[in-house]
Amino acid sequence: SIQSLSSLTKRSDAKATLLQVRSVTLSLLDKLGYDDLRIADIEGESGLTRGVVYYYFKDKRDLVVSVLAEWVDSVHAAIIASVSAVTRSGDGAFSAFHALAEALVFGFVRTPGVVRALYYLEEQDPEIARHYRGRRREWAGLISGAMVGDSGEGLFAAHVTEKLGYVFLDMAERLLYELYVTRFPEGSSITAPERASMLLAALWHRM
Repeated sequence: SIQSLSSLTKRSDAKATLLQVRSVTLSLLDKLGYDDLRIADIEGESGLTRGVVYYYFKDKRDLVVSVLAEWVDSVHAAIIASVSAVTRSGDGAFSAFHALAEALVFGFVRTPGVVRALYYLEEQDPEIARHYRGRRREWAGLISGAMVGDSGEGLFAAHVTEKLGYVFLDMAERLLYELYVTRFPEGSSITAPERASMLLAALWHRM
């Protein structure tokens, strides 16, 4: 019916508007950081009115937390897809480590300003902290799983392997933060994402 078609069109328009708000916010967050980002910036960049932004989000914090959670989920989806493909192929632990490292590296290198905002808000906002730490728990579990697959069952107690997964993930995040967020000296070959991915995989595999 005409009414049903109209309803579908409105839902489609609302989804497109929300996607535009999120996309512009992500881009500006990467450029400006959390503290300097203003709703007026989003309004100007997107061409949407302030009222439209506030229709979907209570305030800047609500919008940014939503965008950051979605960004974390996109990195998580890339990690799961990469590791799952390697697991199905049976290529072994190094390939699993490399797939995980590569997805993590490209999450950092594409949007360093977003990573900075995420780390900042993780200390300030319980909602984003819960979301990010939940995903990190899963990533550490994937690292632990690759370790077990490489060394065989029983070499480490389960709780030790789990802790080692967190240790390896912490090491990776600190390295990537230095490389792509605080910026390693220009011209360093290690900042190439492919090299950083291989370095992380090699470190994880040899430990």
